[in-house]
Amino acid sequence: MKIIKGAFSAVALLAVALSAFGQDRKPLAPDEQSQYLVSAKAGAVNIVDGDASFKRGKSDWDILIAGDELRAGDAVRTGTDGRVEVLLSPGSFLRLSGDSEFLFSSTSVYNLKLKVVKGSVIVEASAVESAITVNAGKSQFFIVQNGIYRFTAQADGGAVAMVRKGRLRVADNIVKDGKKIVVVAGGTPVITSFDKKAQDEFDAWSKDRAKTLIAANRKLSERAIRRSLSFNGGGNLWLYDPFFRTYTFLPYGYGYNSPYGGGYRTCNPYNPWRNNYPGNGTIGSGNGYGGGSGGGSGSGGSTSAPPSSGGSYSRGSDGAGSYQSAPATRDTPSTSKGRIN
Repeated sequence: MKIIKGAFSAVALLAVALSAFGQDRKPLAPDEQSQYLVSAKAGAVNIVDGDASFKRGKSDWDILIAGDELRAGDAVRTGTDGRVEVLLSPGSFLRLSGDSEFLFSSTSVYNLKLKVVKGSVIVEASAVESAITVNAGKSQFFIVQNGIYRFTAQADGGAVAMVRKGRLRVADNIVKDGKKIVVVAGGTPVITSFDKKAQDEFDAWSKDRAKTLIAANRKLSERAIRRSLSFNGGGNLWLYDPFFRTYTFLPYGYGYNSPYGGGYRTCNPYNPWRNNYPGNGTIGSGNGYGGGSGGGSGSGGSTSAPPSSGGSYSRGSDGAGSYQSAPATRDTPSTSKGRIN
């Protein structure tokens, strides 16, 4: 399995240079390490902290590194001290706790489906455009609003889902902030309250990651973005910041906030309507544009992600634009322990 990189020049109209990492996962060239790079895909591994591995198809488990691109069917697991952050649709993150495992059932940004096999995951959602499906144990949940959600799969097939912020649908119930859903294997969901102030180390790590991503967004330079990127189209994006060595969220307009607190101040400088994006809505509400806080229809020891995907933009008749991503090409796991420096 190779990692695809998308590089955008300052003078070209989304001129994409694709190059594949070999089995030794070579680091970025020096001239690319100072550029902003963009992606609109789900599945890129943003952070690997501690012991983590992945499995594709019938292949053996292989070491997971930041920058790997996960596909539908890929599974990720962590050791006792491991934690992983994976990009979902732009503005939403999945974080995997220690001694846990999850897999992607679908990586389509408009039909994201995840399965928690064991342990716990946290989903931080800042721009829910379409419901995110999360299967934990033998239960199925749907994230329908921006927020913070924690899912735990139990060995007997039971599951626990906690809504720190947002709205979660399970069966015919809409579950609000401060509520916990407990499902005994084969049983009916039981909804109770929990103390949102009570947090463990995994909760604290997720919140710390959110602060780092907000800080990275606020340090972005519109002038530098314009020098590095030139494209025709629109939509929320992941933007790789070579100075923070991580992808952060680059919304298409203002009004996008992290559910942990703090707003994404820097947005796409090419959006002529970027000041007209109200936030804080649910799927089906908002101003007709998908994404944003409004939804709508219309760490020490960690490694951070290198650029991992390329693509091109086109604008549709609705003006919203679409992203055509480059195909992933990493077909077989690598046995290298290389890191992006």
